[in-house]
Amino acid sequence: MALALHVRIPTGRLAAFVSSLWVSEGTPPAHRQERVLPYGNASLILNLAEDRIWTYERQSGAAAEGLSGAIVAGPRSRYEVIDTECQKLLAGVTLRPEGAALLLGAPAGEMTDLDVPLEALWGRAARRWRERVMEGRTAEEKLRALEVGLVERLPEGGPPRVVAYGVEELQRGGEAARLAEVAGASGLSQRRFIELFRWHVGVGPKVFQRVQRFQAALRMAHGGRRVSWSELALECGYYDQSHFVRDFREFSGMTPGEYAAHVKSYANHVAMGW
Repeated sequence: MALALHVRIPTGRLAAFVSSLWVSEGTPPAHRQERVLPYGNASLILNLAEDRIWTYERQSGAAAEGLSGAIVAGPRSRYEVIDTECQKLLAGVTLRPEGAALLLGAPAGEMTDLDVPLEALWGRAARRWRERVMEGRTAEEKLRALEVGLVERLPEGGPPRVVAYGVEELQRGGEAARLAEVAGASGLSQRRFIELFRWHVGVGPKVFQRVQRFQAALRMAHGGRRVSWSELALECGYYDQSHFVRDFREFSGMTPGEYAAHVKSYANHVAMGW
């Protein structure tokens, strides 16, 4: 069968740390690798078919190393290359930017643009969690096991309000000059706000805001109405089209035209011919 994606949106205290939980199952696409574009947040990835997840060099597509079957995909400020074979039975957790560090128990900034074995952070509990998810007979049971394991690891407190506020404001888009306003409204000096933001989110507020603007452009490009790239650039707050193209190439490794020629049905996965 074709790939099916099952998604659960958490409730209660877990919702402050996690955006969504998901299970992917079915027949992987014909292409072996996909380029995944940055969101600015971390994820937990569990391969439920085998105890291995492969990582790849971004430029050549060559295999870099095989990691264990449960990893942290750190906050991304650039694209990564994933193995589509893993998608035949995969589970994942999309972490909220402000909640990643507390739930993982380590500074998010130490995992930026990296894939880290979850066992390096959680010890044997990471392996036991993956095994409990694998025991689920249906996608719904696997999602439930994902959720239960995360609830058991919830920290006592929630993400700092100033960081959550900063994430929410910077996700709105707008000019980079607003960074100073966001920092000022937080009640912290700009330097302290940047330090705290990077510790919890993994990237600095300026990079985070640029990634969110890039993601807004992708959503508009897939929004069902025809729009030129130049119009889209202006609507998303870029100074001009050349500014938009520079950011697009930095985050995706391709021009908008190249992206349009290779993108899959969903905006952040691009099929690769390697």
